[in-house]
Formats: sequence, C-alpha cells, structure tokens
Amino acid sequence: MWKILLLGVLCCGWSRECLAQGAGSSERGRVVGTVWDSTRAAPLKRSVVQMVHAEGLATPRSTVADSAGRFNFDTVEAGVWVLAAVHPRLDTLGVDELVLRVPVAPGGTSRANLTLPSLGSLSRQLCGVNARDSTGYLSGHLRRADGDRGPAVGAVRITWTELAVNDGRLVRQAVSVVGRTSPSGQYLLCGIPTSTAAVVQAWSGTDSTGVIDVAFSAAPIARLDFYVGRTQYVQQTLDSAAVGDSLATVVLRRGEGRVSGVISDAQNKPISGAVVAILGSGQTQRTGATGRFDLNGVATGTQLLDVRAIGFEPLRIPINIFENEAPVTTFAMSKAVVLDKVEIRAFRAIAMGQDMIDFEQRRKTGSGRYFGPEDMIALDPLRVATLMERIPGVRVVSNGVSGDRILMRGIGFSQFCTPDIWLDGYRISDDGTMDSFVQPQQIRAVEIYASAGSVPPMYATVSGCGVVVIWTGPRTPEGVGRR
Repeated sequence: MWKILLLGVLCCGWSRECLAQGAGSSERGRVVGTVWDSTRAAPLKRSVVQMVHAEGLATPRSTVADSAGRFNFDTVEAGVWVLAAVHPRLDTLGVDELVLRVPVAPGGTSRANLTLPSLGSLSRQLCGVNARDSTGYLSGHLRRADGDRGPAVGAVRITWTELAVNDGRLVRQAVSVVGRTSPSGQYLLCGIPTSTAAVVQAWSGTDSTGVIDVAFSAAPIARLDFYVGRTQYVQQTLDSAAVGDSLATVVLRRGEGRVSGVISDAQNKPISGAVVAILGSGQTQRTGATGRFDLNGVATGTQLLDVRAIGFEPLRIPINIFENEAPVTTFAMSKAVVLDKVEIRAFRAIAMGQDMIDFEQRRKTGSGRYFGPEDMIALDPLRVATLMERIPGVRVVSNGVSGDRILMRGIGFSQFCTPDIWLDGYRISDDGTMDSFVQPQQIRAVEIYASAGSVPPMYATVSGCGVVVIWTGPRTPEGVGRR
C-alpha cells in the first residue's frame, strides 16, 4: 500500500566521491545488509530483497534473506541501485515494501540495512505527527465483489463508542472516522483507539459491505480488505409488533448472494443445532445432523457471519460473498470453557455491601424480575440479553451491528419502547443495547422492571418505559475486595 522510504548513512568503503570515481568503470562492488523489523525487534526472515539500477543500466537482481535477515549481492555494477524488501509482515502493517537507494563503488562493499520503523514511527509516518500514543490505524484495500473483483473507489467508515459523564449520567457517544480510497482502492484510517471495540463499513456508490467487527491486537495496527456488493434494503416489521410501533421495524440487508457451509468442532465433527446467521440480513438457519447450512438471498460482499451453539464459544467472523459463487466452507467452533462448581457458604452475610442489601430489599417486594449473584453463577449467560428473553413484556431484537437491543412495553401498553438502563447507580443514555457498556461476566446482579408502573421511586423513568438496573462486581465471597 505505502512504500516506506528509508534514509540513513550508507557505507561504501570509499569517500563521498566513490560513486563518481566508479562511473564507467568495469570493476564491480558488493552489497550486504539485513532486513530488520523494529516493531518486533527481530529480523524479517525470508524477506525477498530486490535490486534495480537507478538508471536501468544493469540487470535487476533478487535474493532471499536468511533466518537472521541477512542478504548479500556479489559482483554488482557500480552506480546507484534501489533496494526493496518485500515480506508478508509488511502487508499486515499496510506497507508494500521498504525502499532504499544504495551507491555502489567499484571494488567496494556497500552496507544497506532495510529497517521497518517502530510502531510509533510507522504510525507517525502514515498518519502524521498528531497521532496520539493510544491510537492506531486501520488500512487495506476496497474491491468489487462482482465481475473482475477489481479495485473499488469509495469510502470506509469506522465507528466506536466513548463514555462520558454528563449531569451525573453516563452518556455513550458514537465517534466515527471516514476515509476515502485512492484510485487503486487503498484506504487508511487514523486516530482509532485500540482499547475499545469498533465496527467498520465500506461502500462504493450504492454497493456496500455489511457492518464488520474490528479489534486491534497487541499492535496498534489492523489490516482489513473489503469487497463491496449489491445490496437491497428491506423494511420488516417484527412479529406481534403493535400498529405504529416504529421501534419494532428493522431495516435488513438482502441481495442475490448465497452462503453454504458446515459447522464443526475442533475435531471436525459436525455440530447439530447450531444457529447460523448473516448479521443484518434477518436470514438464519439451524444446522442438522450433518452440520450443513445454506443461506440464500443475502447481500454480496464482505459480511459478518454469526454462529451460536450450546456448549461452544460464539463464532463471529467476516466472510466474503461473491456473485454466482457458493463454495462449501467448514467453520470450526471452540468448546466453551466450563468452570468447576463453586460451593457458596453464607454468601449473603459475607458478600453483601449496601448495594446488595438494597437489592435484596427490592427483590422481596416482587415488583420486578431479579437475578442475584447466585443466579448469575448458575446461569452464567454469554449475552446480557439472555436474562431478558423470557420475561413477559420484554423483547430482545438483534440489530446485527452493536449487539442485542432491549425493548419494553410503554405506559399505554400499546407499543414497545426503549427502557432506561442504570449501571452501578448511574443512569445511562442508551438506545437499548448494553453489550458495549458491560460484559456478562462482569455482572453481579440485575433488576428488570418491564413496565413504568413497577419501577421503584429511585429509578423513576420520565420516558414512560421500563427500567433495567445492572450491578457489577464479584459474584462469590472470594471475589469481594478485588473490585
């Protein structure tokens, strides 16, 4: 994508005029050096190193660096040469190649070290001097999912959420960065926080991708290539939605693509009963005994595949769907971690703080639905919304982007609405999704009031909807004091 031009002192074993002295000479020199990765403090093993004469007066040369990143060229014609190193690691970082100009003197040895800059330097070179230490960048190519799958000119947007306290409430703010592609389909997005989850979507004209999850690893750099495909947007009203209930209407992404595959475990054994979906399409299917699934009518391009099965960790990965193609792909799921049974003795007496004392007092009133620490241990939900799914008056809607959305009955019981959500004593201004605020394993207790009339006075709602109250912290006596 981007060439990194390396500047440094090159030793040719002669004076500064060595190049001029060697012009037109029949004598030849030698070039030796290393290819080094400063982002890992290690050599770039097996890098392909190429040499091209700057004036085209000699035959190009090529070699492969050894396990220590070392390379050498013997009997090199005198003159200025351009060295370039290529390695898969560079592609991961969004760099096409390392480039260095090397003067070669007759009878001399030129030392040329091709060094990939540190992550900080690399980020500054690509994103500018204003890049913050806590941010990273996302790069890649945009291509078409139809025809020749050539480069697409369009835009890529990454969105994440940031929390702020406003008038005593936690407020979630959506922040986005949009970048245009080059004529060759390359894009670069800078200033992205690496400590939070984000979603990405790309488009070119009316063609687009799905909404794709992106996460940074230990390095503040991520690489994603996208394919944009033809998309049809369809409005669908949820089953049993009340008339005029706009919150119960969702927009789905459909198309003429098809996805086929087999869901298996790590030993390649088919998994029966797995629920497979293309998020945002409304298309789902449950696998049979062979683990096979076929989803038709989905949009082409890069989409997000979601697979869930009892006893397995959820699988959520981007896939590329092309027109007139539906290869059968095997997707392997990992077994869920099963914790040993926990024996709890005198739990309430040991683990209760004031929050839990108040929680227990409200639970005795029976005005809502309550899940205490012992319930959270027994249920160990993989999703926050799992606790809500079977409660009368509560609806869970998967929006295919930022997680599950919670809807409840309003005051008039004629339509569904977005409940107020409280987290550890703060009211959250939210759209009904909770996964971005808290993870299931962090939850200690939950209170659910499905209608405004059942809400305790301290959580009174001005919206006329219900309320969800979440408490975080340790679930066992051993965890108290570690919060």
